[in-house]
Amino acid sequence: MAKDHISLAWKNVAAYWKKNTWPARPGAGDLVFYRQAFEEKLKVKEKINVLVLGSTPELRDLAGEYAGRVYLVCADINLEMYLAMNSLLSRKIPGEVFILSDWATLPLADNFFDLIMGDGVFSNSPDLDKFLRRVSELLNKDGIFVTRFSVAPEKIIKLPADELLDLFIEYNDEKAEGVLFMTLHFNAESRSMAAARKYLEKYFDPQQDKYVHPAKKVARLLNGPFLGKMLKDDKEWGIMAEKGYRELMEKYFQIISRQQNPDLKSAPYFSLYEEFVIPVFSLKKK
Repeated sequence: MAKDHISLAWKNVAAYWKKNTWPARPGAGDLVFYRQAFEEKLKVKEKINVLVLGSTPELRDLAGEYAGRVYLVCADINLEMYLAMNSLLSRKIPGEVFILSDWATLPLADNFFDLIMGDGVFSNSPDLDKFLRRVSELLNKDGIFVTRFSVAPEKIIKLPADELLDLFIEYNDEKAEGVLFMTLHFNAESRSMAAARKYLEKYFDPQQDKYVHPAKKVARLLNGPFLGKMLKDDKEWGIMAEKGYRELMEKYFQIISRQQNPDLKSAPYFSLYEEFVIPVFSLKKK
């Protein structure tokens, strides 16, 4: 994550996170897979070195369950995010070390970590190839990288703007604003925030400095407190189809497993996409 891409919108996302729900956040069914990695590593070593990419409180809480047997490092480019997310932890994490850094250039020792964990990190990495190479360098020879990420549904990738927004006219969910944000990231034409602004520019009224749409509900979402800020961001990357991620992962890692929360079909926006995938991959460095 290059520092010039970090905006106030991302610094304020912690407030939104608190209101958010699974599957935008890791749920119990996802954490099972991360826990498996901890258990496997602690069977063969008394103490393990663990790196959490980002400030995700669920992953840090999980590491905290193994206090005394884990040396934990948390890395994020956004100090405000890290400090805000601390308030969402269910426990104080003893000995946690925080590193303020771009993930792709982490100033840490190579071959050091037994386990690296991330959630949603792929969609927050502008140069995914460089990021994955650095993660592989940080892992020791038996190290594992466990990461969960959203995959763009084929239905959404090629939808034109009008049809994409039409999905939300009758969509009733309290998290609709966040779902629309994610949907924009899925679409091939609006994958970056700059592209999304261009994609939606015909709905923007510069005199009112806001988006207008025949459907008041859609207009309200576009001008919402979270999405309205994110659409002003300069983020230049988004979410791909799974094939693209696999090709990049396999350059540096052997895929050990691909698992998915069995409760995903009950997710509030599963019906909106007709297909929805948030796999959890376990990867071993090549």
